Formats: sequence, C-alpha cells, structure tokens
Amino acid sequence: MNTPGEDTFLIHAADDTWIVIDGGVTGYGDMDPDERFSDALFDFMRARSRTPGPLVISAWYLTHAHRDHFLAFGALLLRHHTDVRLQRMLANIPGGYVPNSNLPDFRHCMETVRCYYPGVRYLKAHAGMEIRLADVRLTVLLSQEEQIDFWVRNREVYERRWKDWKAMDRADADFRACRNGYKLYDFNNTSLICLIRVGELSVLELGDGYRAETWMVPYYSMATLRADILKVAHHFNNDELVDFYRSYTADGGPVWALVPNARYYSFCDCDAKRAWYQSLAAERGQHFLVGSYSTIYGFRKDRSALLTAEIPAAYSYGEQHPRSFPVVGIFFSRKSENAMSFGGKNSKKSKNAIFTPIIVIDFPAKIC
Repeated sequence: MNTPGEDTFLIHAADDTWIVIDGGVTGYGDMDPDERFSDALFDFMRARSRTPGPLVISAWYLTHAHRDHFLAFGALLLRHHTDVRLQRMLANIPGGYVPNSNLPDFRHCMETVRCYYPGVRYLKAHAGMEIRLADVRLTVLLSQEEQIDFWVRNREVYERRWKDWKAMDRADADFRACRNGYKLYDFNNTSLICLIRVGELSVLELGDGYRAETWMVPYYSMATLRADILKVAHHFNNDELVDFYRSYTADGGPVWALVPNARYYSFCDCDAKRAWYQSLAAERGQHFLVGSYSTIYGFRKDRSALLTAEIPAAYSYGEQHPRSFPVVGIFFSRKSENAMSFGGKNSKKSKNAIFTPIIVIDFPAKIC
C-alpha cells in the first residue's frame, strides 16, 4: 500500500453536483502528497461547476478503507471544508473483525468528516440497494457484510498468515504460495462493488475486491454485470479474476478495462493475465487503459468519446518511479469543451506516459 499511486474517480451529475469515488493518493516525492493532489481535485471540480457558491459533493462513495482510496479526499475536506458541501457518504466498512493496518489514518479521515459535516447522511450499502442521484444510478452488488461469517471466523488465520508472508523475501521459493494463502483474508476483499450508470454510460466498479469471482460473480448473469467500463480489481495485482475478465470480454463487445496504479510486475507475474489483456481487440472497441504519469482520462456520458489531457508537471510524478504506472483519474463529462483541462498551459509532458493521448486539450487556466 505504501507506494505512489491513487484511485480517484469523479462523476459530474446533471444537477451540477459531484460524486467522488474513493479519492486516495500515497506519494508525491518529498511534498505532502495528500495536500497537493487534494488541492488539484478541488480546483478541477470547482472549475467545472456551473453553479456559484460552495462546491457540492452529493456523495462520497468509498470502496474500502485503504489509504490509496481515501487519503486525498480526507485532505480535500480538511483544507477546503469552507468551500465544500458534503451531503452523504456511501460505504460499508467492517469493524474490528477484519484487521486493517490503515485504520488509524481512516479514523482521522472520519474525524474530519464528523467535525466539519455533522449533518452528513451515512448510507450503509448492502447488495440489492439502489441509489439514484440526479442522472446517476448506483446498484450495490456486494458488500463485506454479505460474507461477515467468513471474516469473523478467519480473523486469527489472516493475522497469522499475513505476518508469515510479510517476513518472507520475494525471492523465496514459497513466497507466491504463502501470499496466495494469506490473501484469501485480505482486507481489500471488503471492497464495496457497484454497477454505476451515468447517463448512457455504465461502469462496473470492483474496487480492490479480487475475490468477486467466488463471492459475487456466481449470483449475477454476465448480462447484468456487463458495462461500458470495467474497473479492474486491485490494480491488476491478482490473478483470481482472470477467468471472469476473459468471460467478460469473450463476446467481443466494446469495453474499456481500466487499471489504476498498476505496477510493472502486475503485468508480468502471470501468463493468464497477460494473455487476457493482449487478447483485447481495439478494432472491436476493446481497450486496456492503464494509468500513466502524464495523462488524465475522461468519458462522455453519451458514450461518444474518450477524452484525455496532459497532467501538468506540478501534479505528475516525473521520473521518480519509472517501473510503476500510478494513476487513472476518470472524469465523466457532460460536454467536451475544455472538459479535461487540468492545469497551466506550460505544463510539461512526462516521459512515463504509456498511452498516446487521443485528444490533447490545451490548458486555458493555471491551477495555482
């Protein structure tokens, strides 16, 4: 977890409010990463809001309580609470029956929410729940409480296996087998999984829940789960969902497979993973989109276009971590003009981009 990267997705609703999905970041060199990125997020949303006055966030949807999913949003509220109205929070976070080393930071984040937004509405999500906000519809497919017996029964097993794995060297012959044993009880699998519809666009948000293959997939038809955008689980670090991904794209239908904060070894540690993403055919509208250091991606609500723009050097990672691909920031836009501007026009392009932008939009205003 303690590596550069983030999971942050923004939805601009028809009523000019925003839905923030996660909002985490864990490294920007020697600067405070949360402050820098959270300021950029605030400025990005504020510049695109049509209504004067405070920025209105109609919902904060948190998949799970890991730092790379909540730190930046907590910092945004701390630094900009006088200019932000947070209306509700959607989550289902387990209690102490699932160990979480990120818990102290999460408690601090929630203290910020309670301090500045005492009237915020908390929606505890469960499978089958549907939340409608303006033109956005979120259908909950899986929460951690659907597997609460498993978590409670195996707490001690998880702690023991996690300690054994952390003590091992990656070069150890038993490293992968030990990791596979512990990760069945990994906190990432408490992720809230939803099918999100934004206008005509649909998104399957898997969070980091890579055990969805056994906990969710058997209970839904592929037609129900089908979406325009597939958010690949847990930064593509795991191979448990490869069979699901293969089935998901087997019909040849168009899909964008998004991978935020994927690491170099995520693509080379498993032949099955590599075979799947290499099988996607761009001529059929199937794309594998990995976060880059220099590009922010956006999608039109009418499904008509992918929008891209360069991330200014002030907000990019530069050359610090050349073997990881840290960010996919997704912005669902209602209009294309200047939709993806994200900083000053003099920003420099990072050499670490691994996708050539389809649309490069100039930056009309500098974010200070």
